[in-house]
Amino acid sequence: MRHMESEKRRIVFLVKDLIFRSKIRESLSDRPIDLVFVKDGPSLVQKVREENVSMVAIDVNLLGDSVGGLIKEAKELQNDLPIVGFCSHVDKDLFEAATNAGVSKVLPRSKFFIDVDTWLKYAE
Repeated sequence: MRHMESEKRRIVFLVKDLIFRSKIRESLSDRPIDLVFVKDGPSLVQKVREENVSMVAIDVNLLGDSVGGLIKEAKELQNDLPIVGFCSHVDKDLFEAATNAGVSKVLPRSKFFIDVDTWLKYAE
């Protein structure tokens, strides 16, 4: 479900870390985006089910081996939902698992704020 240019985009972030949340708010403060934060997979799925979501961004490290199930569930609700993931750069298996599960773009946590425009384009 893509959004018209005039609509404010809504991105749901699955992030527990308060400092990381703060950095996200700061890095996107000058953009017309409604930021929604959730702390777990079921809350993320509920937001996708109930709200007009432009994109989902997830801390893949929080999900570990359950990343595939969550992505599948979210995609069943909204097939064209862009999902961007970020995780520790040393966890190559998790990068691969997220990609195989259908995450649109997986970035190292360290590049998430450097490459904002790269991953934000998925919400358009």
